[in-house]
Amino acid sequence: MLTDLEIIAQLEKRIGRKLERLNKIEWNSVSYQLNYQQQIIGLSLYECKLSELPAEIVQLQNLQTGVTQRFRAAHGTSYP
Repeated sequence: MLTDLEIIAQLEKRIGRKLERLNKIEWNSVSYQLNYQQQIIGLSLYECKLSELPAEIVQLQNLQTGVTQRFRAAHGTSYP
């Protein structure tokens, strides 16, 4: 089983962007938040232009703060 930080590394490769570690998740960021046990408790993927949520996210068992993502349909419409 991968650690949460290893999952973040996989996620960064998938989205092609570096996720910033923050003390508190900002809604308009591409970032993550850790608890004292180095577990991911917050994740934001703002404007990453993903068509679906990456599979790695379901492996983050301690995720508490919602994933902030806008999905773009093929015709360009954004969905919060």
